[in-house]
Amino acid sequence: DETFTVPTDADSLAECYVARYWDLRATFGTDKAQAKNHYTTYTTNGPETRDNSCTLSDAEAQCYLDRYPAVQAYAGTNLKLARKHYYDVGMGENKDFTCPPGVTELKCYGERYQDLQDSFGTDTVKLGRHWVDFGKGENRDFSCP
Repeated sequence: DETFTVPTDADSLAECYVARYWDLRATFGTDKAQAKNHYTTYTTNGPETRDNSCTLSDAEAQCYLDRYPAVQAYAGTNLKLARKHYYDVGMGENKDFTCPPGVTELKCYGERYQDLQDSFGTDTVKLGRHWVDFGKGENRDFSCP
């Protein structure tokens, strides 16, 4: 059965907001109150144009599917089933649907390179900024072993 309802309650929107953006997940983790405050301050009443909806695009559903073997086992290549899994299971487990690198890969990125460990430790926000500003251009690897 591929039927599902896209959640629209405030807590779900906060979870989708951080699941969509690695920097927000790295900063707020699962703190929905901080995520809601950020959205109100910086998007509703500020200059950012971030999306807090829980409607996953095809690309986001594919990234979610690619990220988690359990989702692949459940959905195969079916993006509707991947969305259903996210709404029924993944949201409750605080799973991300951002394409890599997400927080998990940024942790691996930091562990992979001694210079990053020395500079940033386990700070995934700083590791993410480094990836965006330098690591990607340097062809550094963020994959997990």
